[in-house]
Amino acid sequence: LVEELSRRCGETVHVGILDGTDVISIEEAESMQTLRPAIFIGKRAPLYCTAIGKALLAFLPEAERKRIIGMIRFTRFTPNTITDPESLEKELAAVRMRGYAVDDEEHDIGVRCVGVPILGRQGDAVASVSISGPSVRITREKIPLLAEELKRTALDISRAMGYTGSGREALTEVEEDMVGQGG
Repeated sequence: LVEELSRRCGETVHVGILDGTDVISIEEAESMQTLRPAIFIGKRAPLYCTAIGKALLAFLPEAERKRIIGMIRFTRFTPNTITDPESLEKELAAVRMRGYAVDDEEHDIGVRCVGVPILGRQGDAVASVSISGPSVRITREKIPLLAEELKRTALDISRAMGYTGSGREALTEVEEDMVGQGG
């Protein structure tokens, strides 16, 4: 599914899981384009300034999300990097509203990414998947289209992991669960 998505969008696609305050890449399909981000299995990146990290962090239960945010040592990588917990919480609320995260040159200048959560059997975010590429190709105008492609792929992966929801319901169920838990 990851390789198929990479072929369709022409960009690098990878899957990541949570590890402390980082996301670790566990699967990737590299773009065939000459200019592409360097993503490899085992690569670590901060949750707070990557689309793959924010997509995962945004859909965690509130208590876990707040615990992790409290552990983050914010570092400015670019002028666009979020550098405080309050700004991050606002960004994560926006991610939950639209169902996808964006890294708008927050970790690397010239690289833009879009990410969505992968849901486990219980409807909780267990991983995330993102499309990454140069900002000259992943323009702001393309982000909603790429997000829709990602959502379809993430739902297919989620179903393969035992999730039984469908479409927007998947994220709505996560949001309702979070509201029920005070988030």
